[in-house]
Amino acid sequence: MRLYGREHPIPRLQCWMGDAHATYRYSGLLLKPVPWHEDVLALRDYIASLCGHSFNAVLINLYRNGNDRRGWHSDDEEELGARPWIASYNLGATRDFTFRRRGQTRIAQSLALGHDELLLMSPEVQHGWQHALPACLRVHAPRINLTFRRIIEKQENGAVSPLSG
Repeated sequence: MRLYGREHPIPRLQCWMGDAHATYRYSGLLLKPVPWHEDVLALRDYIASLCGHSFNAVLINLYRNGNDRRGWHSDDEEELGARPWIASYNLGATRDFTFRRRGQTRIAQSLALGHDELLLMSPEVQHGWQHALPACLRVHAPRINLTFRRIIEKQENGAVSPLSG
C-alpha cells in the first residue's frame, strides 16, 4: 500500500469480495472483487436486513494476532458516494477499535469489539471522524473483520449510480 508517498506491506491479510463491477481504490491499491462466497453472501443479506442498508462488496481482513493492525483512516473514498454506511462485523479475538475527530491526534473513544459483534458506522462517522485498529501485543489470537460497503458506479457522463446487489 502507498502511504505518504512510500510503498509499505499491508499489516494484515485481506480479501475484496463483491459484485463483479464493485472495484475499490484506497491507499494506492486497486481492488477488483472476487465473486461472493455463498456464506459471505448470506451474511451480507442478514446484516443488510438488520441495518436497513444494502451492500454490494465487503473487505475481509484477517488480523493474525495483535501485531496486525489498521492505521487511522476514514472510509470516504469516492466509490463509496457522499453518504457511506459501513457495517463492520467481527469474529474471533476482541480488539480495541479507536476513534478520533478529524484533525486531532487524541483518541476520543475506544470500543472493545468482540466475537460476533456488529458495528454500523453512519456517514457522519466517515465525515467527522477517523478510526483505527491499533497494534495490541497482548492479543495472540486471530480476528476476522468484514466491512460491508456499497460501491457507487461512475458513469461515462460523470453521473453515479449504485451497482447491483
